[in-house]
Amino acid sequence: MIFIGGVDAKQSEIGQFDSVLCPHCQEKYPMTLYKTYYFFHVFFLPIFKWNLKYLLTCHGCHAILVLASEKGKALEKGYVHDVDIADLTVLEAGEAKPSRCESCQCEVDAGFKFCPHCGVEV
Repeated sequence: MIFIGGVDAKQSEIGQFDSVLCPHCQEKYPMTLYKTYYFFHVFFLPIFKWNLKYLLTCHGCHAILVLASEKGKALEKGYVHDVDIADLTVLEAGEAKPSRCESCQCEVDAGFKFCPHCGVEV
């Protein structure tokens, strides 16, 4: 007897959102919503799924955020059209965003105590 089946992972893009407040970088950026899960299949027909997660990626800092399952299902079906910061948890931190000097508005690395351009304390 030959058994043709197995376990695979799948990721599919659900949609894009124009302006969502990112809990990692604290800025509003566009985000992409993905649905990820594992599934068992026999002859390439999926039998059951598990470990379903809804993930958002921030286009600004590239952080990966986990969206609450109930909210993700509602977004996927079109019942709601916005994402709240309370529904998000940071899964993987993105790139550290440099801060700006309040005096000259130049970018200043996080390790600097004084602005290298104008000398004002950051």
